[in-house]
Amino acid sequence: MHFDEDDFSTAEQFLTELRPTGHLWGDSPEHWCFRGQRDATWPLTPTLFREKAWAAYISPSFADAPDVEFASVYGEAMLLREFFLYVDQAGLPIPGDQQKMRTITWWFDRISDDQPHPSLTDRKDAVRTWPPLDAVPLMALARHYGLASRLIDWTWRPMVAAYFAAVGAAAAKEGGAAKETDRLAVYALNTHYVRMRWGDEDSANPQNTRVRLVTAPRAGNPNMSAQAGIFTLVHGAMKDDSFVNEFGEPEEVTESWRVVLEGAKPGLRKLTLPLSECGKLLRLVGLEGTDAAAVFPGYQGVVEAMNERRFWPGAVRRANRR
Repeated sequence: MHFDEDDFSTAEQFLTELRPTGHLWGDSPEHWCFRGQRDATWPLTPTLFREKAWAAYISPSFADAPDVEFASVYGEAMLLREFFLYVDQAGLPIPGDQQKMRTITWWFDRISDDQPHPSLTDRKDAVRTWPPLDAVPLMALARHYGLASRLIDWTWRPMVAAYFAAVGAAAAKEGGAAKETDRLAVYALNTHYVRMRWGDEDSANPQNTRVRLVTAPRAGNPNMSAQAGIFTLVHGAMKDDSFVNEFGEPEEVTESWRVVLEGAKPGLRKLTLPLSECGKLLRLVGLEGTDAAAVFPGYQGVVEAMNERRFWPGAVRRANRR
């Protein structure tokens, strides 16, 4: 197993350990970011690789080609360029906008069969170094608004992660898609370990930076600001489409550096809770100020927060007095 797992039986225990004062985070709780999932059995798989979401943007024959890694990169380039063009056509600001991004050659010369990018030697390099760093802010924006992406979204606020896990679990249970005995999960990522192992996010060479922490501008994006969002990016193809597998033992490192990395572990944690506690968990984080109205600022978030009260034990619908 490439992560430490802690199973809890009550919402109170779960939140006690999830808070910055919990013993799991040692002396540096500020190094950890979090992600909530309503099903603890779900892998940490980017949406782009779930059921080959990238394949919708290229021809079926290409999508089924033997070199699926290269095909996925090409499909992702098509998807991102289409998003770029739509956003520009709508007159919306594009993060990281540059004149070179408005040419089709910028998107595809680095992965072309005929004229590989000058910095690359072959198709394998094209896969390993994708995406170009200039495209990352656009990718982060697209991911935040629901477009399939290789990015995985996290939050610096553990209560936000607990909220998303709890509300997703409660809705699934209500709809018959989950049972009381199933478990929800909050993953915790040690950003200090990520930087120690793969380098700082400012590194300009993706050949040496496999996993990267990235952000998108929060200005003009109230949801991202309210949720304190951050993303992880894995360059190239993923092992078994699972982010967790990136945390296996490092290869080709010196023994002294291996000792340093051991001291920075764990890189990843997983906290789980039975779904029988999801209503209570949702109520507790709501009483602390984390609900739909807080993470989705606006009238729609307020209405969703009101509706979510049906999941609370006792179905209390009065507004909190804060």
